[in-house]
Amino acid sequence: MEIKLICQVQTDDIEILATIRYTAILTLATQKMGADAAHEWANSAKPDRIQHALEAHYIWVATIASEAVGWVEVNGNRLEGMYVHPSQAQQGIGAALLAHAENQIRAANHTSVALEASSNAESFYKKHGCQATGNRSPELGLPMMKQF
Repeated sequence: MEIKLICQVQTDDIEILATIRYTAILTLATQKMGADAAHEWANSAKPDRIQHALEAHYIWVATIASEAVGWVEVNGNRLEGMYVHPSQAQQGIGAALLAHAENQIRAANHTSVALEASSNAESFYKKHGCQATGNRSPELGLPMMKQF
């Protein structure tokens, strides 16, 4: 399986990115946070959330055979969001997206990456060297950071 990262996301990719986010949350987060909380989170994004991200932040998409299977959003040294389609979970896509984001953050002369981990993603980020920097917030998740 060859994962290709694409830096330039097109406006017509917004729907597939939204679908990946929604599906990933409902499928992968429900076990850790419960169905009600997962549905609330999945439905919490404003309609223009991804359009705003495309205009204000950097988004990279992981593709397999030209099909988008995951994406990561970066703003400065902050990882604002990362989602992998559940059909591709546990296949190294999240790790590839995180590594790519970290490389871009380093290239911009930042010395760390900061993020808020949802309960279902906390162990993933710990596995990849992130450490908790505060207490979990129901709205934002667990603040974490990785120094380079």
